[in-house]
Amino acid sequence: MNGSATWEVATGTNLAFSTPNYGELNTGSTVGSGVISPMFNDLANGTSQIRFRAKNPFTWSTASLQVGVLSTPGNPGSFVLVATIPLTSTWDEYTVPFPVVPAGFKHIAIRTVAAWSTVNIDDVVYEAQPACLPATAGAATAGAT
Repeated sequence: MNGSATWEVATGTNLAFSTPNYGELNTGSTVGSGVISPMFNDLANGTSQIRFRAKNPFTWSTASLQVGVLSTPGNPGSFVLVATIPLTSTWDEYTVPFPVVPAGFKHIAIRTVAAWSTVNIDDVVYEAQPACLPATAGAATAGAT
């Protein structure tokens, strides 16, 4: 944990994507509060990704997550942003590849963009990237060939 965030395994009224439970991140008063992973020795290889389900449990507010990397858990100021994910009220799946990681960075951090946010997270998987990453942006037009 960093900042004033709390993390709990919840089984409350918001049903988990995969039962029986899910993680609930409450940020408290600190902007950028979140959770920090254990150390991954292969993170700097540029061949890993994180895949997870997340949702905003409250339809009356907006919530976004920032996913990034850290050099050490004790230095949240070393956070390097990789992706910002606006959440919906449904359990959507998100995949964040880490193709370029600064040397010595071995931790993944998931944090919120604003203070006083609550987000639900389930089915977190750290895995190898597929050989061909999906396209992230682009345009194509039909042609004769």
